[in-house]
Amino acid sequence: METCNFCALIGNQIPATAGKPFHSEEIVDTGRCDRFVAASQRLSQLARSLWATPPRTSADLRQRALIAMHCHRDAQTRRGKPERWSRPEDCDDWADEAIAHLIHAVLTFGEEPEHPCAEKGPDLATKIKIAMARDREASAATGNFLEGPAFDAADAIAERASAELRALEARLPNPPRTFDDVVLRAELAYHFADHNDDGRIAELDSDDVFEASAARLIEGVLHLAGVSHG
Repeated sequence: METCNFCALIGNQIPATAGKPFHSEEIVDTGRCDRFVAASQRLSQLARSLWATPPRTSADLRQRALIAMHCHRDAQTRRGKPERWSRPEDCDDWADEAIAHLIHAVLTFGEEPEHPCAEKGPDLATKIKIAMARDREASAATGNFLEGPAFDAADAIAERASAELRALEARLPNPPRTFDDVVLRAELAYHFADHNDDGRIAELDSDDVFEASAARLIEGVLHLAGVSHG
């Protein structure tokens, strides 16, 4: 299915009120509840049909990104956020922001960056991967201590590692210059996701399309890049 047609098809399944707070009496009076449920069910069918086949092209990834963009924005409001994000920076959680950046990267791949990155891609990629490893180790180390001086010291190290990773992430070109830049965004989103013991993203097993869509996008980008974490 062509991306433009897929985009139009998704648009037809998303009611105008999606992402906006409902008042129960308003739903009953207007009958929008039935239309909203029907649209959500159709979107779930579209998503599951798409996810049944591993992505083979960037167009396949854009289809996953379109679904993830709608679902991730709506999932934010379902978790009590006041409104849907328009830019990745609107997210107040780093994990959500990493997913939003990945969605944006997939959908804008091929455009000219507004702020070209002067640093060579492979060098920056290596630094980010090292920083992710440090962040994982530092975060895990805080679990070895109860509250007290030792915990405070470990927590300070974790905060520095997190700040280092965030500073490196900010240097990624936006929009991405190469597919490797998109893959780095996916690696970052994977880094902040919840994982099962085998390394698989936990949300991949969710029956809720709104919760699983971001994980399916991360999975799709990493699959196309030949990267496996579990």
